[in-house]
Amino acid sequence: MKVSKHFICNTFIFVLGFMLSASAWAEQAVYAQLSSLANQLGPNVKTVAMEKVDELHGLGHSSDQVVIKTSGAYFVMAAAQMGSGKSEQPNGYIDLWLVKNGDRISNSNTRQSIDTKHSTSVLISQAVIHLEKGDKISAGFFANKSSLGLISTPATNDEPAIPSIIFSIFKI
Repeated sequence: MKVSKHFICNTFIFVLGFMLSASAWAEQAVYAQLSSLANQLGPNVKTVAMEKVDELHGLGHSSDQVVIKTSGAYFVMAAAQMGSGKSEQPNGYIDLWLVKNGDRISNSNTRQSIDTKHSTSVLISQAVIHLEKGDKISAGFFANKSSLGLISTPATNDEPAIPSIIFSIFKI
């Protein structure tokens, strides 16, 4: 099959245009991924610490919240590694929810029961929500025992660390 120079030129222009438009989109994308390598134990209601910035573009950040710079619809997800931080028998539960401007977001709470020492599980809270410039979004949790909470596991030579929280947000 013989391919014309015209076809090759048009294909090159199309691919170049696609690459430039994808690059321009990436420059305008608004997203963040935050995490924590600290254990965060109960009891009581607490704000989730997210001191590590894995990715941040077009948003502000403090140690426990994201600050919105551009109004719009956002997908928000908090994924926490839940478990017992002490050797005692846990038998309790942990809740995780999203927070906007200091107020709990309706219908975002999730719960995990913990009844075995040294076991962990991932608890996820997520929402699609309209946020205005200046809004602050974060996550909160409650553990009904002081031994329960968000658990981090350090990195080894073979595996990366398991953060106690991975918090992701992006503008839709």
